[in-house]
Amino acid sequence: MQLPNSSQAYIQTNRLIGYLLPETHEVGKAKAKFFKGLGFSNTNPKPLEEALLNLARTQVIDEVIQMVHGTKYTITGSIQTPSGKTVFIL
Repeated sequence: MQLPNSSQAYIQTNRLIGYLLPETHEVGKAKAKFFKGLGFSNTNPKPLEEALLNLARTQVIDEVIQMVHGTKYTITGSIQTPSGKTVFIL
């Protein structure tokens, strides 16, 4: 199953630079270290945003979980990174 309304998917920039890319965020710091090691940065979050949106729009859903604040969709696939590597992410 594809992500419902995937053509309308978006990522708030503050979620990228405030959670996913700062190495000081208590929950996101391990993710930040991973992504920064691949050449992504919080000064230019656009490449990561585009890679994640491409994944959401082209891959099938692996898991659907009903949460208190809505539905969580898990998608896995490969993304291209600024360092030239292709990595498989969840």
